[in-house]
Amino acid sequence: MNGNSTWTTRNDAVEALEAMLAQADTTLTGPVTDAYDVEAIADEVLTTTGRGTTYRFVFADIEDDEFWDAVARHAR
Repeated sequence: MNGNSTWTTRNDAVEALEAMLAQADTTLTGPVTDAYDVEAIADEVLTTTGRGTTYRFVFADIEDDEFWDAVARHAR
């Protein structure tokens, strides 16, 4: 996954994840959260880095296929 993206809050990271899924899944007819358990996906694909004022949420060091496997596991 893209190791360059960082977010200050988990909520920001989850919103970015939702936007990524919305763009990738052209079959969606409603909210991303109706099609996927985004929080569960985030639990699998996000991690943190830094501490104090540099504490950030980032994508875990996983391969693209591992990311999409996590998405598939949490499809509703």
